[in-house]
Amino acid sequence: SSWVNSAALKSAGITRATADPANGEITRTSAGEPDGLLKESAQQLVRAVMPPITREEQKNALLAGIARAHALGVTSV
Repeated sequence: SSWVNSAALKSAGITRATADPANGEITRTSAGEPDGLLKESAQQLVRAVMPPITREEQKNALLAGIARAHALGVTSV
């Protein structure tokens, strides 16, 4: 699952009229509007419009996440 903001939903063209993709779900508010939680294959709707990330950016993000987890005392998952 992924949480995305309203800008990401807009960029991906996800609206109240967007059907859930096969093997995925766009969760919605009680009013029927997408709330930003994309489950399983629904994540691909936003990934398709995201700018590419380099291997170096991916590595740096992972290392930063690990450092933050360690700073909070998390040593394994």
